[in-house]
Amino acid sequence: MGARERHGRLSEAQAERLIALLDQLPIMVSHAADDPAAVHAAAHRHRLSAYQASYLVLAQRLGVPLATTDAALAQAARLAGTRLASGA
Repeated sequence: MGARERHGRLSEAQAERLIALLDQLPIMVSHAADDPAAVHAAAHRHRLSAYQASYLVLAQRLGVPLATTDAALAQAARLAGTRLASGA
């Protein structure tokens, strides 16, 4: 938000409102992908970046569908037997 605020695209009041709305979301921080060996293995196996592989490992560990618009990550998920969210 800082850049948008600095460039006049977002007022301070709008930024504060957005932060208040974000605080209301049921966001959960997960450490399920905090396994460098698993992330490295997934990245190597599917030719993904560590960033992409982290999302794949996270979806696998949580047993949830992966939502992505990244074609390589979606293909890796399919090959790994990880469900994709509808529309992904």
